[in-house]
Amino acid sequence: MPRPASIILQIASKLFTCTRILASGEWMVMKDLAKGHLIRVLPDWQLDIDVAIYLVRPSAQFGSATSAAFRAFIEERFSGGPPWAR
Repeated sequence: MPRPASIILQIASKLFTCTRILASGEWMVMKDLAKGHLIRVLPDWQLDIDVAIYLVRPSAQFGSATSAAFRAFIEERFSGGPPWAR
């Protein structure tokens, strides 16, 4: 049996008012940080991981113009740092 919308909204409200700590990449939460939906609680702490972007294609020997164009686009887009931090 479907629940009335008011009950669903009450449940959602309870879920979003809970306090939790989330370890996440900035790209996932940057907008919510900017809007004040999330707050940074450990500003001097960072995840100990390296992040990279990989272009996977069937063959490096026979690259396509599409792959080359996409690679150039990504390299240009990230040349000034992560686009979500600008």
